[in-house]
Amino acid sequence: MIMKTQLRHLLATTLVAGSAVFAHAQTTLISDGFSGSSATSLNGAAAETFSSSIVTAGGSATWRAPSDSAIRADGSIGGTAANGAAYLNLGSYINDAMGTATGSFTLTATVAKPTGSGSWVSVGFFKNSAGDNSLSGSSFTDPTLGGYATAINRRGSDGSTNFFAGSESNNAFNPGNISTAVTFKIELDFTADGGYNGTNNFGTVRFYSPTNLNDVSFSYTYTSAISLEGIGISYAGAGIVGSVDSFTLTQSSIPEPSTYAALIGASVLGLAAWRRRR
Repeated sequence: MIMKTQLRHLLATTLVAGSAVFAHAQTTLISDGFSGSSATSLNGAAAETFSSSIVTAGGSATWRAPSDSAIRADGSIGGTAANGAAYLNLGSYINDAMGTATGSFTLTATVAKPTGSGSWVSVGFFKNSAGDNSLSGSSFTDPTLGGYATAINRRGSDGSTNFFAGSESNNAFNPGNISTAVTFKIELDFTADGGYNGTNNFGTVRFYSPTNLNDVSFSYTYTSAISLEGIGISYAGAGIVGSVDSFTLTQSSIPEPSTYAALIGASVLGLAAWRRRR
């Protein structure tokens, strides 16, 4: 009886520990360190990592950016135009994952402090990913492009930084004057465990504090259906504005059944070794 109890306890402990680890497992879908030249436009450049599954869903690894080289291959931003955007087309990839166990996505990006008062650089998810409208006008608030989950690093007159959840949610958070580059972390949760039901909960966006990426600054839950087709960068302010130094999109992943089988096998072997020592 003692042995059976110990076996059950060992198996349960192993599975719980394994579940805790794998529940937070992430698969990198997109990453770009912007290692290109400052003399070259980001337009037409390919992201360094881009999942083939997104391509299958109609996405493209090629950046679409302003033709005036305001957003360059090294991630630096600034030109004669007052604003613009660079984005990657995700096709239907995120939309297809809504309501599934893997419908959780996290964008992290490091953004330098903008140089001019009132200028800003943003990263996030877009409603659309095609059309010249995205390269002119205010790309963050444009009613056609629509930033659903966008973080802005904006230099106010007091040097402060602001966060916004996009034109569809109208949330904001001001962490105060941050003089250094900030790392934005934006999480989109379309899983049932996260509350998504397709009726009155259509997903939640969470914005993490740039001073502590484990702390959520604020969150917003969408109460009507949304569609996301793009991810990228936008800016406002002529001249030298700022830069994006890294850009990564990950997706929650579920371990294969064989992984759990391996955990159980390890538990049984561990118990056998314990019995031999006894």
